[in-house]
Amino acid sequence: MATSDSRPVLIFDSGIGGLTVLREARVLMPERHFIYVADDAGFPYGGWEEAALKERVITLFDRLLAHHDPEVCVIGCNTAFTLVGADLRAAFPGMRFVGTVPAIKPAAERTRSGLVSVLATPGTVKRAYTRDLIQSFATRCDVHLVGSENLARMAEAYIRGETLSDDAVQAEIGRCFIEKDGRKTDIVVLACTHYPFMANLFRRLAPWPVDWLDPAEAIARQTRRLVPPLQVLAPGEDIAIFTSGNPDFATRRLMQGFGLQVNRSVDPIRLRRLAAVDMAAAAQVHRASFDQRLPHLTGLHSPEEDLRYWREHLFNECEIHGAFDGDNLVGVVAFNQGLVEQLYVAPSMQGRGIGTRLLEIAMARFSELSLWTFQCNAVARRFYEKHGFVAVKETDGSRNEEREPDMRYRWARAGAKGAAPA
Repeated sequence: MATSDSRPVLIFDSGIGGLTVLREARVLMPERHFIYVADDAGFPYGGWEEAALKERVITLFDRLLAHHDPEVCVIGCNTAFTLVGADLRAAFPGMRFVGTVPAIKPAAERTRSGLVSVLATPGTVKRAYTRDLIQSFATRCDVHLVGSENLARMAEAYIRGETLSDDAVQAEIGRCFIEKDGRKTDIVVLACTHYPFMANLFRRLAPWPVDWLDPAEAIARQTRRLVPPLQVLAPGEDIAIFTSGNPDFATRRLMQGFGLQVNRSVDPIRLRRLAAVDMAAAAQVHRASFDQRLPHLTGLHSPEEDLRYWREHLFNECEIHGAFDGDNLVGVVAFNQGLVEQLYVAPSMQGRGIGTRLLEIAMARFSELSLWTFQCNAVARRFYEKHGFVAVKETDGSRNEEREPDMRYRWARAGAKGAAPA
């Protein structure tokens, strides 16, 4: 654990947008070292159900605080803080949290036309917290909330150096510009830390000049007020942590450009090929995950039947790899000749990128893969589709023992020819 004189500042965001806050914080706290945490396994936050997002963020912070003992935590994500800020402070009363909220108060103070737009994720737009800010500080203004489904993802791509079409960007920001009674919008609040990276692009595409209000500097100033200054440089490197455990090359290069050493995941999850002695634990992970996602099928097989299936069939027919948290098996993948037979992650360990890391073992072995999943398992379907799998067949389930309608998915590496094997 770090001493009170050298504890790091932790900056948390759903993706890499919080780097705008890190940039400003370093200017004001050059003697401190920083931990940047990107919940890329959960990105983007805008579409999450509120209860699920609360649980996810609090669970992540339980582990982050235990591992890193920061001086202060900065939540560089409007969507997260407007929802879970109060819960974080209640769950961790010994930790100080600096939140990111839409800069509605300074916008109301600066506007001359009285027309202010707030560009945010759908999650931030719908929060009662956002409307409370308007009611408290901007009742004399006409505040227009603009929720963008796509802009956070677009910003991540733009930060990594990808080219965006002007038309696509204009489609997201166009609704910010209002003309009313001879007045025009003169301030747009950037209520997502991803957006300031695109400010120059926004300025170029705007139909008229406006003040694009970036909250990063104000967040850094508030953090500086809470963090005691040091007379000497704190020991240690600035690091970046990714909950997926697998940032791509462009992201790693970006982190290096910000002077961050990539520490891939929140927890040190180990991967290895499983032996016969591991099959009992593999069967338990299988059953716990299966019952969580498909509770109406609970009890279809006994624990003894599960173990026999793993020991006598899967172990003999498949290549099987596992993910370990310490000595505990928490995830498993089994595949054979381009068919992914099983992929399960223990319920308590989901959302940490373990499934991605296991699936990528199979993806590295074959240029083409196929698998089956139940139609009702929406979580699994989203996971596979996120990783490039495409649904190619649906059945009524009459040929599987569960009698549950299922789907076949296929994946092919770019440039691969032909279809995935049966």
